[in-house]
Amino acid sequence: MQSTGFGFALGFFLISLGIPLECCYPEPRIVSFNEPDERNSGRQNTEGQEKKGSAPDVRWIIPNFIRDLWCTPSGLRAEFRGYRRITPQNVLDHPIRRKIYALICENPGIDLHNLARNSGCNENTIRYHVDRIAEEKWITIFDQGKSDHFFENHNTYSEDAQLFLARYASGLTGRILKVIRHSPGITRKDLADQLGIAGPTVTRAVQDLAHEGSIRLEKKGKFTRHYLSNESLSLIQQIKSA
Repeated sequence: MQSTGFGFALGFFLISLGIPLECCYPEPRIVSFNEPDERNSGRQNTEGQEKKGSAPDVRWIIPNFIRDLWCTPSGLRAEFRGYRRITPQNVLDHPIRRKIYALICENPGIDLHNLARNSGCNENTIRYHVDRIAEEKWITIFDQGKSDHFFENHNTYSEDAQLFLARYASGLTGRILKVIRHSPGITRKDLADQLGIAGPTVTRAVQDLAHEGSIRLEKKGKFTRHYLSNESLSLIQQIKSA
């Protein structure tokens, strides 16, 4: 607040010092109407009227100054307003952005809803700060279609790893993967019972996960057993030990 007030004070000070009328506009020429040479009087009168018509209108000086100020680069306008420009070096100086970045590092693949819940901020606030962090290349945003998922940007995770972690972090697929992880070899019926959802819904979800390589299905007798793939187990272990 103090820096913003200083910016306004500086702006008004510059207005008072930076736009003297004699510097902004040429002084109108003073025309004498008593010249002895009457042949030039018509021309001089015309010149006098033209000069008189170009005299500055004081009412427009400050609005024009404000317009010119607004047309300056955004970084300079920010300095006038007392704001500090966001750069890769200072983007995490803000306490909310620092907290968001820490949550993303601790929970790779976290989505906007869970970021808001874990940080105690509303989703609009989180969205604004996440975009600022992403603009400065500290994080990457993985678009899963229905939701965005966030990762630390140090080439830590491949695209396949990001897909699995996005699935694992939220939604129905996350619930299914967690149940399979804690109950390897579980059947479709037991999955549906534990999650409280219909069997066909489970079937569609596990088929998609198997196609992506997140889980493997083994037919044993008349039952199909569900397991996490070795790659998925290794990735979860990597996160837990980080």
